[in-house]
Amino acid sequence: MDNTLISVFTPTYNRASLLSRLYDTLILQTYKNFEWIIVDDGSKDNTKEVVNSFVAERKIDIHFVQQENGGKHRQEPLLWFLWKESGEAG
Repeated sequence: MDNTLISVFTPTYNRASLLSRLYDTLILQTYKNFEWIIVDDGSKDNTKEVVNSFVAERKIDIHFVQQENGGKHRQEPLLWFLWKESGEAG
């Protein structure tokens, strides 16, 4: 298998309780050349603390981005950009 970097992108809003399940799955992956990009859209719950606990464990590469709540319409352009940058779009 080649050494291609995989980016796992997770937009989130008040879903701290669900992030642990995904984290537990990601740390069990046998292919380790990946990064987890979490974009928090202004959560009011403990998302920041949960993600910081994952980062402190240093088991996987995590990039955490926090922003003011902009709603779903803000995420869609970012997803398009990521898809286009991957070379999938014409």
